[in-house]
Amino acid sequence: MDNFWAVILWVIYPYAMLGSFVFGTIIRFGWFHAGITAVSSEMLEKRKLMVGSLLFHVGIILAFFGHVLGILIPKTWTDALGISNEMYHLFGSLMMGTGAGVLALAGITILTYRRFTNARVFMTSSWSDLIVNVALLITIVLGLASTLSGPLNPTFDYRETLSVWARQIFIFQPDWPACLMFQLFTKFM
Repeated sequence: MDNFWAVILWVIYPYAMLGSFVFGTIIRFGWFHAGITAVSSEMLEKRKLMVGSLLFHVGIILAFFGHVLGILIPKTWTDALGISNEMYHLFGSLMMGTGAGVLALAGITILTYRRFTNARVFMTSSWSDLIVNVALLITIVLGLASTLSGPLNPTFDYRETLSVWARQIFIFQPDWPACLMFQLFTKFM
C-alpha cells in the first residue's frame, strides 16, 4: 500500500500537474484569450498597486529562475566549476533565494493589504481574487521558511535526491524510490 501512494505522489501527480499546466494554458489562450483575469482596480488606487506589483513580479521571476537553475543544473556541473556545496547553498539558496523571496513577500503583502483594506478595491474583487492573494502570501511565507530553515538541516541535499528525480520527470523516467523525499514519505506513512 505504501508503494501505491508513493507512485500516486511521485509519478502520477507530477505528470497530472504538468499536463494541467500545458493543456490549461493552451485552452486558456485558445478559447478564453485574456478573459480570465482579475478585474482591473488600477483606477481605484494606483500607488500601492504599482509598488506591490513591481516587487511581487520581480521577486517571483527571480525565484522561478532560481528554482529552475537549482533543479536543472546537476551537482557535477557546479563541482566541475569549483563551486563547493556550501558556497552553492550560501550564495544560491540562502542569499539569492531569500532576496527573491523577500521581494515577492513584500509585493504580495502590499497587494493583499491593498485588496483587503481599500473598500473600493475590495468591493470590485471576486472571491477568487481574494483567495489567490491569500494563497500566494501563504505559499511565499512557506517557501521563505523552507529556505531559511535549510541551514538547520545540513544533511538534506536536494541536489542529489529531489533534483535528480525532478530532472528525470522531464525524460519520463522518474526514479521515485531513490528520492530522499520518498524515503521520508514512506517512513511516516
